[in-house]
Amino acid sequence: VQVPQSYVIQYDGAYDKGWDALRNERLVREKKLGVVPQGATLPARNPGDPAWDSLTAQQKRVYARFMQTFAGYLQYGDQQLGRVLNYMRSTGIAKNTLIVLISDNGPASENKPGGFYTPYGDRTTVAEMDAHLNELGGPETEPLYQRAWAMAGATPYRRYKLWPYLGGVRDALIVDWPGHIQNSGGIRNQYVHVTDIAPTILQAVGTHFHESVSGVQQVPVAGRSFLKSISDADAPSARTVQYFLLLGNRAITSGNWRAVAMHKPGTPFSHDQWQLFDLTNDPTETHDLAKQDPAKLKEMEQMWEDQAAKYGALPLAESPFGRGPSFSDAFLPNPYDY
Repeated sequence: VQVPQSYVIQYDGAYDKGWDALRNERLVREKKLGVVPQGATLPARNPGDPAWDSLTAQQKRVYARFMQTFAGYLQYGDQQLGRVLNYMRSTGIAKNTLIVLISDNGPASENKPGGFYTPYGDRTTVAEMDAHLNELGGPETEPLYQRAWAMAGATPYRRYKLWPYLGGVRDALIVDWPGHIQNSGGIRNQYVHVTDIAPTILQAVGTHFHESVSGVQQVPVAGRSFLKSISDADAPSARTVQYFLLLGNRAITSGNWRAVAMHKPGTPFSHDQWQLFDLTNDPTETHDLAKQDPAKLKEMEQMWEDQAAKYGALPLAESPFGRGPSFSDAFLPNPYDY
């Protein structure tokens, strides 16, 4: 997160209100834009993420500057993408180009609540950060905002990166294809996974993955082309099922149903407790229906096993990043601990 100060100062005061107020404001704006269901409600603040009003004046000043720096960094990066796109348009390349832009996962949560700041790392005190605020974004720093900002970044969904809830796996996807997309800026609600991007690109250029190459049977392609949904907002989803696995934590989406299981490192996977959510009525996973509908939960668990077996995710094994050395403790904390 390194960016010229000219970008950082553009956001002076923008985050002084804190992450709690920001979540509320973003949910209102998202509903107005139509990018989240009107019935969406904010999940409770995540355990381990403090209320903004509980912070000291110094903490608020420091933490707001971290997020301000990150915002400047995003704007800087966005401008560089703009330079590329402008060149493509001015040279005529854009008309023959399908552009797909996606983030890699939910907002970063690897950090502990206090933020990360080189050269002191996790041991940096708030007072030390405060004394070096004007250095944030410079070549000698590597600031990563406090984890609760990730909660705001995932609005309105539950949790953030490293967790299998929607806050950790649902992302924005932008597709641009001049001459093929008629309603520029339109919204699509079909289910799409990152594995669908490659099949979509291949179909766009008139080809596909082959099941066999030079007589060798290929690994089954998990993705499905969503090319039809690019031109038709009412086209059915190319597929509706997707499983997830990270650090031993699991989840599966099937239509409007989701099941999630958190794994405590060092315990049998059979002891994990699954949760069940109906996204039609609960798009932010706030009401666990596991006890109310055990038959549906069992169906979802078996579906996860089937998908994991089909695509090579079994047998389950403990993640080397769950607990242990300082690296995994600092950068890949097991979500179960929070």
